[in-house]
Amino acid sequence: MARPRRGAAATTTEHFDPSGGGGVEPDSTGGRWFACVREDDVHPKVFSVVSAIESAQAWRTTARLKHERLYGNREIAGLTANKYAKAAPSRNKDRLALNVCKSCVDTASAKIAKNKPRPLFLTSGGDAALQDKAKKLTKFCDGMFSAAGVYTAGQQAFVDALVNDTGAVKVSDDGADTLTVERAFVDELYADEIESMYGKPRQLHQKRLVHADVLIELFKDDPVKVTAIRAARMRADGITDHVEVAESWYLRSGPKATDGKHAMCIRGNTLVYEEYTRDYFPFVFLYWTPPRRGIFGQGLIEELVGIQVEINRLLITIQEAQVLACVPRVYFDAATAATLKPMDNGMGGHYSFVGRPPMIQTASAMPGEIYQHLENLFRKAFEVTGISQLSASAKKPGGLDSGAAIREYQDIETERFILVGQRYEEFFMQVARIMLDLMRSRAESGADVAVKSRSGKFVETIKWSDVDMDEEKYEMQVFPVSLLPTSPAGRLQTVKELVKDGFIADRAQAMGLLDFPDLEAFQSLQTAALDNIRHRIDDILEHGTFNAPDRYLDIKLARSMAQSAYERGEANGRPRERLDLLDTWMMMLDEMEDDMTAPPPGASAPAMVPMGDGPAPPMVPQPPPPSFNA
Repeated sequence: MARPRRGAAATTTEHFDPSGGGGVEPDSTGGRWFACVREDDVHPKVFSVVSAIESAQAWRTTARLKHERLYGNREIAGLTANKYAKAAPSRNKDRLALNVCKSCVDTASAKIAKNKPRPLFLTSGGDAALQDKAKKLTKFCDGMFSAAGVYTAGQQAFVDALVNDTGAVKVSDDGADTLTVERAFVDELYADEIESMYGKPRQLHQKRLVHADVLIELFKDDPVKVTAIRAARMRADGITDHVEVAESWYLRSGPKATDGKHAMCIRGNTLVYEEYTRDYFPFVFLYWTPPRRGIFGQGLIEELVGIQVEINRLLITIQEAQVLACVPRVYFDAATAATLKPMDNGMGGHYSFVGRPPMIQTASAMPGEIYQHLENLFRKAFEVTGISQLSASAKKPGGLDSGAAIREYQDIETERFILVGQRYEEFFMQVARIMLDLMRSRAESGADVAVKSRSGKFVETIKWSDVDMDEEKYEMQVFPVSLLPTSPAGRLQTVKELVKDGFIADRAQAMGLLDFPDLEAFQSLQTAALDNIRHRIDDILEHGTFNAPDRYLDIKLARSMAQSAYERGEANGRPRERLDLLDTWMMMLDEMEDDMTAPPPGASAPAMVPMGDGPAPPMVPQPPPPSFNA
């Protein structure tokens, strides 16, 4: 819930509000809420617009409910707060279920949403100071993502995009230590279809339930609004102390226009009515299949619904046939019926009969074509999704034993998801842009936010004032957190290949790339020398802090890393005083190496015997080598 801003001015600028099939009537429903002069006139118009859109797009809610039922394999009563946990009466509650929709959704989300795309900030021809800022900005963004739980919200939104038509998260500033990034239910978002036809609506609405205590805390300084919040609490159908809140945004008509508006309303009162100066909504959308028109896409379950319904129909038919036909039956001659005894399961039981012996037969429930059709439908669902049944069952094809072969197989299978993966990465880029924009707004109000970012085994506190720079001075790219395989065997194989090909020459670096949790203590000791040297070089080049080398350093490794860092720093325009510090540090390393190779004090060099025509000096007899024989 965004913290309200006080003193917002209203505007009376007129705007065209289209109407027609699926759209909202302009004034009959009070559609021009953003043109209100009086704050008290806003809330009835906002709720009128939301109700009109909700009524016109009831078909969309019905479709989403159907998709939720298919994924959850539960006949839930509805999507609202008092219905989503209730199961609707169903005559098929005891039927068999082969939920291919859930299997495909879970497999696709595990393949794509397992990645954690990381925004990376790169300068364009910047000097060393700007490069340092870009590096810190990347760490700052890492800290924001971690504190706000961005990756968790993104994974939830991805599943929503597969189950429903669209996934969404809301990025807002609640005035807390960190920004808020939360999953937004798409069935709580409303946009007029006509206004959204080209994918860029001017207004967007969100209607949801908020606990009354949260709202009271936000508006505790306004007794009138606190009273209105308490009066609007809902206590029916199991909903206690919650208030229905409608929040609306209207984007300004141009970069210098002042007609943008933001409103937060409850039944009977307008809590916030202020100018909105941003050119985007506080939501980031994620799609499985992007919309061709409008802002709502198409989910995976919508593609599979026909197959799933046919599978359900076949299962019902097969189950009924199994119950009716697939039971043992005894056939006997009617003339011998009077002489037959009842059958039991006793050991060694014997029965007498007259005439032909009875026959025990079990009929076939369904022809083989029905079962084959069921298998084909199940397989076709995975083909439509673009994944293999082996992936769904967490199995690898036979014969693929090497890491290179497994990666090649994964690359071929993942080719189907390239565009979906790119949309998933762009999703986090947009989240990062909004979060940075909100941080700039905080800085303009005098706040200097600090976040904690983990870099390797260290935690660093970074202030916004240390990373703030103009957007035109950097470009943002996104990369997965790790390009190495996730399985221990695949990671080990990849690191071995890098060492074999000569890309990694140091044993400590190879151990660091493995990063096995159960070997963390061992690896921390193996890579301690590397971490210590890197930390000291970074202190010199980035902070100007000189930490003299000591006898515990790996001198050869430190000299090699320092030389590379010096050349890179000179090419990037590092300050000369810091390069001189690093040069001094390398000179001290050279002196330490010379001291280690010099002869000990008091040792004399062997005398040189002049070569002449005289006889050679006698050989000094050497003692025989020791014998290790018993």
